[in-house]
Amino acid sequence: MKISKMTMTACLTLSAIAAAAGAEEASPLTPAATIEIANSTGKFDFLRIDGKRHRLLAAHENDGTADYFDLNTNSLITRLKLGGAVDTRD
Repeated sequence: MKISKMTMTACLTLSAIAAAAGAEEASPLTPAATIEIANSTGKFDFLRIDGKRHRLLAAHENDGTADYFDLNTNSLITRLKLGGAVDTRD
């Protein structure tokens, strides 16, 4: 029984330390801008960022489009009607 209590105490202590350490770190993602897409409904299947070109690909599930955004100007570049997108990245 002592081993179980010691193990539980150690787990709880380590969990508390991990939670405290995680709380101190700043979130790498922060909201920057809102970009409206006119006449759009539904949700996105996946998002991919091209850091080199400062662009965002948003696969819009219900609209069947691949939406490309310029992250420097926070504007829509184009919408390509491709059909329902499905993310294959693991």
